Amino acid sequence: MPRRSTCDLLELLHNDFHEAPTLRSTSSQFSFARPIDPDALGLAEDAIERLLHERAEAIATIDEFEGMNHPDAWCPLRLLALAVLQSRYGVSEREAIRRARRDLAWRYALRLGPSDATPSRSVFQRFLAGLRERHGEDFVHRRCLRLAQQEGLVEDAELQAIDSTNTDCRGAILDTFNLVARGIGNLLRRIADWTGEPVDELAERLWATDYLQRSIKSAVAIDWSSKDEHIGLMTRLVNDALRLVTAMRDPGTMKLAPPADVVDAVELLRRVALQDVEQLPDGRWKIKRGTARGRVVSISDPQASHGRKSGAKKITGYKTHVLATVDGAFVTAVLITDAGTHDSIPSAELIRQAEAVGMAPTRVLGDLAYGTGQNRRTLNDMGVTILTKVGRDGRAAIPKSAFNIDLAAGRVTCPQGQTTEQYTLVKAGKGSDERVRNYKFDKKLCAACPLADKCNSATRKGRARTVKLNVFEPELQAAKAFNASPDAKPLLRKRCGVERVISHLMRYGLRAARYFGQGMTQFQAYMTSAAYNLQRVATLLAARERAASG
Repeated sequence: MPRRSTCDLLELLHNDFHEAPTLRSTSSQFSFARPIDPDALGLAEDAIERLLHERAEAIATIDEFEGMNHPDAWCPLRLLALAVLQSRYGVSEREAIRRARRDLAWRYALRLGPSDATPSRSVFQRFLAGLRERHGEDFVHRRCLRLAQQEGLVEDAELQAIDSTNTDCRGAILDTFNLVARGIGNLLRRIADWTGEPVDELAERLWATDYLQRSIKSAVAIDWSSKDEHIGLMTRLVNDALRLVTAMRDPGTMKLAPPADVVDAVELLRRVALQDVEQLPDGRWKIKRGTARGRVVSISDPQASHGRKSGAKKITGYKTHVLATVDGAFVTAVLITDAGTHDSIPSAELIRQAEAVGMAPTRVLGDLAYGTGQNRRTLNDMGVTILTKVGRDGRAAIPKSAFNIDLAAGRVTCPQGQTTEQYTLVKAGKGSDERVRNYKFDKKLCAACPLADKCNSATRKGRARTVKLNVFEPELQAAKAFNASPDAKPLLRKRCGVERVISHLMRYGLRAARYFGQGMTQFQAYMTSAAYNLQRVATLLAARERAASG
């Protein structure tokens, strides 16, 4: 008997059987021949499937996708709903198609009848590509926030919270040996595609077949306990890589106008060949200590890198930055950056994203990482106040934060009540040409002070205490004044709400990238935040209906 497609099977069940057993999505079985009952399925009142079934047109209209639908494709709104479901449950395109075919809750959300077929994976992927090209990567994210605003669910955009987490890249993370070897193999494959020569023949002609193996370590036989053999293999890899780079950059080769992917592969190989090694006096190469900043960690995902979320937590891949409302817990902005990017740097871009959807905050809660002077000034210039705790500064037993700095009067008062207006202008920092005030107390007063032994190393040696101001001193003093106010602690405690939002995004699949590259991971982040926001809309609308009926 010839094997039937799933679509043929659905049609057969619909036409020939009235009570045929079907695939299940819950503990009970239902017939495709009958309309799907969401209550019988056990869908919760706030299930996103219910909202998509009832309100898909509130997210977008079919006219906005005119020209995008292929004759044999699905309705664009169904494909849009499918994309939301994919992001809500953090599954691949292949798994999304499978669930649309078999999961009754998904079929209900997509308004599929018993005989309605599912799209192919390629149709779905073309739709996603067309969606990004025509409407932008953040289209669904913006539309779900618009729906929340239209329903009156966003009333707290003035106060938002910001935080970051890590997203693991999809590419394979390799050690230095395999990274260089995989870089050589990658370039060989690109050259083979360009010239039309089979890659196996190209590698054999260049005596480079080892570089097509999955792991160079399994392809060579060396004594890994021998330092000399360890260095010998590294030397072979680096020298082969550099010879190949030199050959590809030869003027004669460049005259042939190699395609962009070949040029990129050459540069990538050069980077990975030199980023982890140092040359010995005898010309050999060994792995150097430490990790290079911006180190490439994957050939298949070269934009991924190492970074830190904190002093103790290392990350590899990308860093995900999130801005969310405090009470309503809606994600207003999300940004994927290099893993080594400091948490505070993307703050301004997140604010601009929130402004673009009409949800710009005036106050933002963050942790200590967001309290840098530069970040405070940048956001102040945008009309936004960043509220964070103020950390202890300096190594002194009595830190600078314990001194009262009156910028308007131009004086500094120590904890013992001594005041000075005497200062000199000094460099703000190493390598900086900007000058700041360095206030100096009277040496005799410091010597007579009962806290001289505790103040700092200078007073312990009988010298005067100095207090050097910061380039961003006005912003830091404003933060200090806020933290001293009675409203500070209750307000700063609300910051933890964004951590719960981020935990939801991670459960939706944003912990691991489904795509290669930072750009596509950014698209995944937008879609995940859109699915989260839509689920939040469903939850709040269901709560509103319960309150109205109760």
